[in-house]
Amino acid sequence: MQIRSIPRILLPLMAMLAAAGCADDTVGSPPAASQSGADTVASTVDSSLGVLRHKWPGRPPTKPPVTPDAGVVVPPAKPDAAPDVAPRAPDVARPPATPDAAPDVAPRAPDAARPPATPDAAPDVAPRAPDAARPPVTPDTAPPPPIVPDASAPPKDALPPPAPTPDSGLPPVSALSDPVTTAMTGSHVTYDVGPGKTYAEPDTVPWCGLVAGDVVNIYWRSTPYRWKFALRGSGTQAAPIVVNGVTDASGHRPQFDFNGARTASGCNSCGANNIFNTASQWSMEDYAGILVRGGMSDAYGYKPKWIVIKNLEMSGAKSANSFINLSGASTKYAGTAGIWLQPSADVVLENNVVYDHDWGIFTMSKDDTFLEACERITIRNSRVYGNGVVGSYTQHNVYIQTTNPLVEGNYFGLLRAGAAGSSYKSRCSGEIFRYNYVEASARAIDWVYAEDSGGEQGSTATGIATQPDYGTDYAYGNIIVNDCSLGNCAANPIHYGGDNCGEQDDTSTLFVQSPYVPYRSHLYFFNNTVVNRVSQGDSYRTTVFQPSLRDTTIEAWNNVFAFSGDSRFSWVNSAGKINLRGNNLVYGATVYDANDLALPVNYAISKLGTIASTDPKFVSATNFHPGAGSGAVDLGTGVPAGISTSTLCAGLPANMEPPLKTNGLSVRTQRGAAIDLGAMEATQ
Repeated sequence: MQIRSIPRILLPLMAMLAAAGCADDTVGSPPAASQSGADTVASTVDSSLGVLRHKWPGRPPTKPPVTPDAGVVVPPAKPDAAPDVAPRAPDVARPPATPDAAPDVAPRAPDAARPPATPDAAPDVAPRAPDAARPPVTPDTAPPPPIVPDASAPPKDALPPPAPTPDSGLPPVSALSDPVTTAMTGSHVTYDVGPGKTYAEPDTVPWCGLVAGDVVNIYWRSTPYRWKFALRGSGTQAAPIVVNGVTDASGHRPQFDFNGARTASGCNSCGANNIFNTASQWSMEDYAGILVRGGMSDAYGYKPKWIVIKNLEMSGAKSANSFINLSGASTKYAGTAGIWLQPSADVVLENNVVYDHDWGIFTMSKDDTFLEACERITIRNSRVYGNGVVGSYTQHNVYIQTTNPLVEGNYFGLLRAGAAGSSYKSRCSGEIFRYNYVEASARAIDWVYAEDSGGEQGSTATGIATQPDYGTDYAYGNIIVNDCSLGNCAANPIHYGGDNCGEQDDTSTLFVQSPYVPYRSHLYFFNNTVVNRVSQGDSYRTTVFQPSLRDTTIEAWNNVFAFSGDSRFSWVNSAGKINLRGNNLVYGATVYDANDLALPVNYAISKLGTIASTDPKFVSATNFHPGAGSGAVDLGTGVPAGISTSTLCAGLPANMEPPLKTNGLSVRTQRGAAIDLGAMEATQ
C-alpha cells in the first residue's frame, strides 16, 4: 500500500494554525448537567495524524464527524503462523449493516447550565503512588487490589506498585488468550444474567443503582446479547463494582452485538439517580455500547470509580448502525465506542475482545480541568482491532486520555480496511505501556500531549498536563510490527510528543510550543522488539521514532530493531534526541540519523552504548523469540549508566512477555547469563 503524508506545501498553513491556536481533535461531550446533591453511592461492604479543526466560539464541543463505512464488518484478526491462541470469530455471523447516506452528527449542547469548574489544587484522588520494588509476576496467585491513593504516598522516585497478577477466578495467565472464566460472588449483591439465570437478559439489572461489592455475572450463550448498558456507581478498592463475563468450557466469552441493541431499562430504574436524561437530545445514549458516566443527579465533578469490566466480546457500535433508545425509537450511532469512559477513576478493562466499532475504547478528558479527566485507567489482556472509520483519521482502536494508565498484555491490531487512524493513541501522564503486541495502522503508537492541558484556559488549567509525572512515560517488553504486507503500515510508526499544535520541521527556526500546551518530553524505551518491513513502494522514508521537538528525548536500551525492505530508514524524521544506551541490536538495514532534509541543529542521535549488528534470528517471520545462534541472546543489561535514579526504571524489570499476535501475559524466564535483548527470551 502507498503511505500518504501531509504535503510539504501545507506545512506553512499548519504552522499558521498552530500559532493562532491549536487545532483540536479532542472528542467532546456535553458538559455535565447542573446537578445538586453529593455522591450518594454508599458502601457498607468490608471487602499524528490529528485533524485540523477550529474551535468556533459559542459552539459546544462535539465528537468529530464520521464517515459511514458501507457496513463493512471486520472479521476477527487472523493469526500468523502459530499464535498461542488464535483470535476467535464471533459465534453468530452478523448481516452487513446498511450505511446511512448522511450521518448527522449535531453539535452537542449541555443538558443545563452547570457551575464553572473550580481549579482544584489538590484533586480528590491523588496520582497513583509508587510502592515497593516490583517482584516477578506469579501466574497462580490472586491479584492485589488496586492502589488507593492517600496523603502518605511515597515520593515520585520511589518504585511503582507490584505488577498485577491474574484474577483468582482464572487459570494461570501463562500465554492464555482465551481463559475459561467462572462466576464471581459479590460481597454485596450478585446478579446472574443468562440462560436459566435470575435475569434472562441484561435489561432489568439495576445498572444505575450498582454499588460497592455488586457483581453482575453475564453467562455465555450461543447467540449474542443485543443490549447496551451504562454504569454510574462507585465501588471501593476492596469491593469494586464488577461486570464479569462467564465463558463456556472452551473460553468463549459472552458476546454483545450492539447493532440493533436496546439500551437496558435498568439504566433508568433509579429515579433521581437515572443515568440518561431521555428528554434531552444530548443524553449520550448514542456514545457507546458500554458507557461509564455520572448520572442525572450526580454533582459536577463526580467520577464513577473502582469499576471492573472483564471477559466480554463486543462489536457493532459504529456510525453505520443503529440502536433502540430508552424511548423505544431507533437511533443512529454517531461517533461511537465499544467502551466509553466519561471522567472516571480506577477503572479496569480486562480480557475483553473489542472490534467493529468507530473507536474500540475511548476515555474522556476535557475542559482543561482535572474534574473532567479520567484517572488511573487500566487496559489489560485484551484484543482490540478492526475498529475505525473508513476515510477518517480521528478514530482509533484505543483513544486513551487519563492520568497514570497501565496498558499491558494487549493485542492492538490493524484498523478496519480504509480507516486512517492509529492502532493506539494516548494523551496521558505517567504512562506504563508494557508487554503489548502492536501492529501499525497509520501509526502503531501515537503518544501525544494532553489536550486538556490549557489551550483554552491558559494558566488556570488543572488538567492531566499539570500532574507531576506528566511528560515522563515508560514503554517496555512490547512487540511493535510495522509490516506493509499485512495491508497497512506507517511512515512514522512510533510518534512521541505532540501533534496538532505543530512540530519541529526541517528549518533552522526553532518551533516553540505554547507554554499552556506542554508536550510529552521523555520516553524510556527498553526491552522492546521493533520490526519494520517497508519498501520504497510503500514509503520512501520510514522512521523508527518521530519525536516532536528538538528536546523530545527517547532513552533506549536492550531493544531489537529489525528491518527489511528498501525504504530509507532513519532514527528520527526531523527532530528529537535518541540516546542509545547499554546494548541494542540493529539488523537488516542502514539506519540514518534523520530524513534527507533534516538539519543537525534539530536532532541528536547519541550512540552511548554498544550497537550489535548480528542477526537476531527470529524463530520465524511471525515468531519473534530469538532462535538458535541469535545475536540478541544474553546481551541485556540492567538500567544503564546515565539514567537518573529518580526514574521508575529500576523498579520496572521486563519480567513478562506478550504472546504472539494475541493478548495475554507469559512469565519471561531468563535462560542464560543475562536477559536477552528485545521483548522475548530465547526458547532454548
